Amino acid sequence: MVALLLGGCGSAAPTGHSAAVEVVTDDWALGRVAGTVGGGHLAVVQVAPGAPPPHDPGALWLISSASSAAYRTAASEAAASLDFGGNELVPADLTDFAARLAATLSRLVPTEAGAWRDGRLAVQTQMQAVADDAAGSLQACSRRSLVAGGPQLDGLAHLGDLTTVVVTAATPPGQAQAAVRAAGSAVFDVSGAPDTALRSAAAAVGAKVVTVPALIASPPGARASTTYAGALESDLTSLLGGLGCPLEQ
Repeated sequence: MVALLLGGCGSAAPTGHSAAVEVVTDDWALGRVAGTVGGGHLAVVQVAPGAPPPHDPGALWLISSASSAAYRTAASEAAASLDFGGNELVPADLTDFAARLAATLSRLVPTEAGAWRDGRLAVQTQMQAVADDAAGSLQACSRRSLVAGGPQLDGLAHLGDLTTVVVTAATPPGQAQAAVRAAGSAVFDVSGAPDTALRSAAAAVGAKVVTVPALIASPPGARASTTYAGALESDLTSLLGGLGCPLEQ
């Protein structure tokens, strides 16, 4: 059984609500999607990436590709767990995850099945809106490739049929500079920390660097309070601006 939080217990529960189930995650994206699925009926315990996992074997644990070995071990000992197995920047993957999460929650707490269904539909609507925006706006870009320090933007780029070129520390400097020069636009730092190889290549050819906040870590400031769909829309705006694409007014 998942941990039942009795009226007021569990500080992660939304204010003014009593959560029916507790979810543990070390992935900010999954935590935000879970919060949308559960609404006031679900409390999300957000674990900082790499931090020691809590002792919470009665909760439902969510696992992502970035989950640490210690976190995975704790999840394997829990009563229930769910592996995302997708890309946080692919709206369809998040829609599928929301459906699997709602189904799991319905088995664990069937009395709230209607709430889980409504939350799943809310995620589906939000992600479809993001996918439509990305497809329409990115396909209107004259530039058809982007250079980034990692594969995180592949999901959004794919929606607009853009090619992603990844520059890492293992990329020879000459090859990295050629890739940046060929793209003819800004490069995108998605590491969450200054990407030395990418920034060096950009500086060598005079390209602009656009920083896109890392989505796996719990982000600071106002971004921490946004919905995940809102975070994706923000990243899409950064992507469009960096590529010089027309922005909708």
